[in-house]
Amino acid sequence: MRKIILHIIYLSCFIVVGQSTKDDYDIFSKTIDFGVASFDTDIEFYNFGDSRMKPFKTVVVMEKLDFEFKKDHLMLKDMKSVKNKDFIDSVPDLDSTFTDHPKINIDSLNIKSLEVHSLSNKSFKELLDNSTNSYGRRWRKINRKFKHSLAIGLSKIKYSGNYASLYYWVDCGKFGYCKNEYIIVFEKVDEEWTILENITLWISP
Repeated sequence: MRKIILHIIYLSCFIVVGQSTKDDYDIFSKTIDFGVASFDTDIEFYNFGDSRMKPFKTVVVMEKLDFEFKKDHLMLKDMKSVKNKDFIDSVPDLDSTFTDHPKINIDSLNIKSLEVHSLSNKSFKELLDNSTNSYGRRWRKINRKFKHSLAIGLSKIKYSGNYASLYYWVDCGKFGYCKNEYIIVFEKVDEEWTILENITLWISP
């Protein structure tokens, strides 16, 4: 009898972890899809240099965020009009304690509309040429390696009740236009994670 109980507990652990992993990658996938689609919509209204940018077909996902926030961001918890405690509790405190982000396995993502690649933060920084403001020069190694691509970094997900949120950044290499940071908030409705809010934290000047 004891062996049966231990076996049930053992299997239950895997079921819980598997469900959590499924939720994580469902949210990661939807965040990437939303981030790229929103960016493509935005660039339709802007000209960069002498030619209009084309929609992105390739996204480079950072394997794991490896930095700490040095300054606190002013978040929704300071908005008195928001009364939903689970919603507020799901919003991460973006400070130096917001660490231990997961390593993203791109094979677990469910993204059919984009070509997805993975890159470490170190490798990404080594490919960038930060000595110039020229898009072509700064991003040329990345475009050579991944074609016309958009980079995105994803944080760990914070859950509270039927709400979940994460921090993410998007960059296309152009100084002054496309290094943006966001908090995206999801709500689970009928067993489906749906986007509730996408909050801009910072836009490159």
